[in-house]
Amino acid sequence: MTKLKGAALIGIAVMNIPITQQLLRHSLLYEFALGTSAAEAYRKLCVAFGEDVISRMTCYNWYDRFKEGSYETEDKPRSGRPSELSDETVKEVVEANPRATTREMASILRCDHSTVVRRLSALGKVQKLGTWIPHALTQANKERRVQTCTTLLSYSRRTNWLANVVTGDEKWVLYVNLKRRHQWFDK
Repeated sequence: MTKLKGAALIGIAVMNIPITQQLLRHSLLYEFALGTSAAEAYRKLCVAFGEDVISRMTCYNWYDRFKEGSYETEDKPRSGRPSELSDETVKEVVEANPRATTREMASILRCDHSTVVRRLSALGKVQKLGTWIPHALTQANKERRVQTCTTLLSYSRRTNWLANVVTGDEKWVLYVNLKRRHQWFDK
């Protein structure tokens, strides 16, 4: 087997070749076609592109594929959720319903909720509690409030009803079953 010379290594370093999985797989296929062993192909790739560019087991796995007669360097399609999720899709879902949880968005987008969380943080979205806005009063509600206030004012003129109110330790208990949900906002 031939060894790479220093000039070839300098040429690769000067050209700044982007090392991709496709480049490594094509290099492995080339070495396989030359009859090089998987161990020798691994050593050549490490000399040419760096020590941590590929693992030894990856080289052996690809050589096993080539020995089976499969010379495709693309990954085999897998079942399940899509591997990529575009920022535009996530942005559309968030803008459609900013109160949706990550799990609800994940079920819409058919991906894991942690993927949605990562995409939202990449988009600069943060989760905050929405502000509580009282419901708009109808005209009948407004009239009933005015009537109640007028009755209390006229009642206080006739009797000292305020003295008959039993109070405790100035602790008020307010039971309002408000439901506030988190919303996604820009930072």
